[in-house]
Amino acid sequence: MKIKLWWIVNIFWIVLILGNAVNIMLRKYDGAGIYQTNQLKFATLAILGVFLIFIGLFQWLALYFIKRSDKKQGKNDQ
Repeated sequence: MKIKLWWIVNIFWIVLILGNAVNIMLRKYDGAGIYQTNQLKFATLAILGVFLIFIGLFQWLALYFIKRSDKKQGKNDQ
């Protein structure tokens, strides 16, 4: 059950990140009213990428502890 929840959370993050990436690439002006050039869009995507790496590390750590917990309990719920 923990693995299924982990996958659901991962799918949520993927949809959220992809939605934000599409929004960044399609918008002409940001929230402050500044015109978005391609350089600004790519800089914003780079910041989003750093956030994605941060989330990925935490998801990997969560998977490690889930698998470790399942191994201790002697079950393989994959």
